[in-house]
Amino acid sequence: MVKEDIKAIWEELGDFILSKNAIITLEDSEQIMVKNNNCYKFNQGLLEDQILNILQAQKIKGLSHNINETLKYIKLRTKYNRDNFTYNSWIISFKNGIYYIEDDKFHKNTIEFDEKPEPIIPTNEWIKKYRPILFYELPFKYDSKNKTNCREFKKALRKWLTPKNIVRPADIFEIYGYFMSLSNSLKTSFLLYGKPDTAKTQLANILIYILGEKENVSSVSLQRLNQRFGSRPLEFKIANIYTELPNTKLFDVGVFKACTGGDKYIPAEIKGGKIYSFQNSARFLFTANQIPPMNNIGDLAFFNRNILIYFPTIYERGDKNRIEDFAHTIINDPNEIKGIIKESIKGIRRLYKRGYFRLELYENTRHIWTYESDPLYAFLYDFIDRVKGEDISQKEFCENYNNYLLSKGRETKKQNSITSELQRFNIGVTQHFKESERYYSGIKWKIDPQYKLSEELTDSEEQLTLFDKQFGNNNI
Repeated sequence: MVKEDIKAIWEELGDFILSKNAIITLEDSEQIMVKNNNCYKFNQGLLEDQILNILQAQKIKGLSHNINETLKYIKLRTKYNRDNFTYNSWIISFKNGIYYIEDDKFHKNTIEFDEKPEPIIPTNEWIKKYRPILFYELPFKYDSKNKTNCREFKKALRKWLTPKNIVRPADIFEIYGYFMSLSNSLKTSFLLYGKPDTAKTQLANILIYILGEKENVSSVSLQRLNQRFGSRPLEFKIANIYTELPNTKLFDVGVFKACTGGDKYIPAEIKGGKIYSFQNSARFLFTANQIPPMNNIGDLAFFNRNILIYFPTIYERGDKNRIEDFAHTIINDPNEIKGIIKESIKGIRRLYKRGYFRLELYENTRHIWTYESDPLYAFLYDFIDRVKGEDISQKEFCENYNNYLLSKGRETKKQNSITSELQRFNIGVTQHFKESERYYSGIKWKIDPQYKLSEELTDSEEQLTLFDKQFGNNNI
């Protein structure tokens, strides 16, 4: 067979595959995406299987080579600019159509809605005139007649959050609705924290299921985001949900801030392949037993983009209120899921009209994050005042601090280590005249300690500013 004949086979085969599938190839990364229902997804494997079946049926040899050459032809025919996708839009994509949050209207996947068949490569003009080009859809159908009520889920939310919690069940539905939509304009991430067995992961797993699991959800930790290849799993995902966040210090949160701050392009790299940029569409949610410490607690851009949700109640084995694998119970109840989706749509409508999450949810994020993650900060805040001319002996301070660490289930520290850490707060060592004992200078014990439970950490901004001025943390 001559070279031209072989080339003709690749082109004929490629054209046949194109006639059976809506395909685009991202021009910067050369990744193939295939349309299914409303959206395009990475699915080169589907095309490889189709080509393989035809080659085997025609008894053509050199399968791998012919598959690769056919794919090259398809890629040349279907180059597409990723900027033409729809990003940051107040819509929810369902299997059977698109719900427009602003208008409270649903458009089915019908000829009437399409108005015109989608071309092989959708142009900008076609997109603007006829319909959005999407990269996600929820694995459920929209039902305008949905009358279900997620009673068990609402009941669980009231127990998990407790009446004292600043976060309410209605806030959770707004968060769920925000993740279901294509909008990431609110520049907000969420951290669910509390001791083990407080139902944090249950709430996250139900959300992951509703969003479509791996099809639409990535799982990258805060610590990994800035590493090489760390951002790539976020590409064309609507959520990044990572449970059990490690308690290792956050030194660099640049990619997180870029993803949540509205930066148009996030750098990415394929292992052994292309380096390119993409528009982030993923909202972030993390869970943690302990909040990871921040290297720079003065990074207001980081803290202002986070809402902390505290889970105070532990449901140990044997507790009558504990439901083993509650998320599995909800996921396997279609009425509960339909009810959650209905309430989440109500939530996203409230959120859209308001334009932001309730402002109370953002209050004191920097203080609570640092208080929960940095025991020395918490100890100073609760028990120490900065007073010129006063001092506390090293021995007394270290004994009390180590007892505090033990009460929090943390490891004790040696005196030299504590002294070194106190330098972050500009607390130095002095020695009284003719005395061998050393002292930490400029501090004294508080008469009325400030210790509070996490869900009650709502000190005034004046108190927090005073603490910053008194101790002058070097990272502020």
